[in-house]
Amino acid sequence: MRTACFLILSIFMLFESAWGESKIPGKFVNFVQFEGNALFDHDELAKRVPVGRGTYLSEEFMRLYAEEIRGYYSSHGFHHVIVHPDFRVREGIFTIKIYEKLEQPENPQKAFRDVERMIALDDMELDNVKKRETIQQVLFAYMELDRIQLDKIALQRENIMHHNALQLKEQRERVIENQALWDRIQEHKMLMIMRMRDNAMRRLEQMKSIQAYRDKYGEEDVEIPYLDTWKEGKFLP
Repeated sequence: MRTACFLILSIFMLFESAWGESKIPGKFVNFVQFEGNALFDHDELAKRVPVGRGTYLSEEFMRLYAEEIRGYYSSHGFHHVIVHPDFRVREGIFTIKIYEKLEQPENPQKAFRDVERMIALDDMELDNVKKRETIQQVLFAYMELDRIQLDKIALQRENIMHHNALQLKEQRERVIENQALWDRIQEHKMLMIMRMRDNAMRRLEQMKSIQAYRDKYGEEDVEIPYLDTWKEGKFLP
């Protein structure tokens, strides 16, 4: 009886331990967002990785979600799309980053293949004139995207240069102000030195006059300090 009770208790503790370890297998996610997607919108991609009202995802499941999105692109003929998950879940938001740059047509041949692929997927029929027009539209669209991207980069560089120029201007102004302050300090210091030197010379003349008077009238010589302060003495010739 005692052995049976011990066995039941051991099994219960084993299940309780296993449940405690797997209770929270990952990070809580209640929304999946995508960055960099242009070929498919958010709603279309979100259907491939549903999370319902929220679920716990480990890093392994996050990789599987990203792989599901990459497979969805590949099933539509986009084999060069790069997809990887961002494991830093913030406030329940899990981000999947997508790079479609390699799928953008850079020449008419690639644009022609992309147009043919889209026509086949949509079960459409286009004559040669319409195909050429569509190819040109695709090329112009991606050229416009490249131009917008280059404009953004140029604007960023311009903002950085403007910011650096403002910082350099402020530094130069501070240097000029500090130099002017240093010059005023040196000028004030020289004035103080000149005043102390003049005071020392006047005090010396006064002492000489007092000593000459005492020598003339034979008064008892009294020890007279040469100068009151050593600071005045060092400015004498």
